[in-house]
Amino acid sequence: MASRPPSLPHAAETLVTPDVAVQVSRLVDTELAEPQRHDALARLFAVYRESLLRMVEFRLHPLVRPRIDPWDVLQESFLDASQRIGHFQAFRGSFLKWLRLIVLQRIHWLHRHHLSARMRDAALDVSLEGDWLADGDHLAECLAGSLTSPSHAVQRNELIHVVNEVLAGLKPIDREVLVLRHFEHLDNSQVAEVLDISPIAASVRYSRALTRLTAAMSRLVPVVQ
Repeated sequence: MASRPPSLPHAAETLVTPDVAVQVSRLVDTELAEPQRHDALARLFAVYRESLLRMVEFRLHPLVRPRIDPWDVLQESFLDASQRIGHFQAFRGSFLKWLRLIVLQRIHWLHRHHLSARMRDAALDVSLEGDWLADGDHLAECLAGSLTSPSHAVQRNELIHVVNEVLAGLKPIDREVLVLRHFEHLDNSQVAEVLDISPIAASVRYSRALTRLTAAMSRLVPVVQ
């Protein structure tokens, strides 16, 4: 009888230290191919759970967030991964990248399910393709808030306008680097892993994008260090 996928574990966050990274590599290379691979998947999911939770919280559309618990999204994504784990060996990318793809697909489905009717009824301009963040307004608002002191809220609209102008001049991959570092709290090596670039390239892209942002914003308000 086939083993039943376990429920999503709720243990404390596991930091991806070098020792943990070695354990992850061993689990991916060996135990995911074994009959007990659902147990291995549960342990791997636990390693990245907090990072995936931040991803869900940030990427869910504002119109959807009040109705959906991010933990439920992770639980559904975990079940999706359990059902599709047999396809991982053919995936061209890391396990973290594969997990993120599973979660993103769940978010896309939720957006289509919850927003399509609202768009028809209210003619709202809402992206149903998961990356509604490409619109820029929400990302600009979040970045402006994360890089400046709350005491400068009176200049919020002007600040968002300046940040939007900078973001418009960045390549999509550079905007994604900012999201991964600032809001999903991935470290440089994980950003490189997710985007299939070298750690040096990830670091250069982040530094260059952040420099452009802080330079533009510093003309309006002091940037919080």
